[in-house]
Amino acid sequence: MIKINLNLLPPRKKEKLNSLIKFIFSKHILEIILFMISLMAIILIWSWIILQDGFIKLSAASMLVNKEYAGYNVDIKKLNVLIDNIDKTTSEHENIIPKIEDFSKNLPVNIRINSFHLDKKTYILSIQGTAKTRQALLDYQSKLKDLSWAQGFSTPVSKLFQQENISFEFKTQLSNIKKVK
Repeated sequence: MIKINLNLLPPRKKEKLNSLIKFIFSKHILEIILFMISLMAIILIWSWIILQDGFIKLSAASMLVNKEYAGYNVDIKKLNVLIDNIDKTTSEHENIIPKIEDFSKNLPVNIRINSFHLDKKTYILSIQGTAKTRQALLDYQSKLKDLSWAQGFSTPVSKLFQQENISFEFKTQLSNIKKVK
């Protein structure tokens, strides 16, 4: 088959027809591009709305959690401060409980302690009590002198003239104990 191009149109009309075909083709291409841009804009706006709604819900849930657990957070912070204070205090002091146990093991039955005071800054121990007999007081004083962590237990001579129910007070400086900073 032979293709015959028979065109009986004048050249001016041919040019106008060609430019009209190009214009219609460009118009269709622009319509397709505009449709694609519109479709993409609709998809982006829709996803933006969905993300914005999700963010609002997330921030509302976060605020609820913060409001609900704010009291717990404050309590936990107070506990942490208290634990830090206890840790600092215990690191600055030596454990005195074993020394008090030594003291109580040396306490005879015929001696009654009325007051037991320890000054934390100077580490001076003050013991006040009553002894049933003078010999019990002297025995107790010798037991206290044997303690390695205490120095200088002495009884006033005036107390030794009494025979029974002798009130006494011992003051001593504790040794081998770490001082408060």
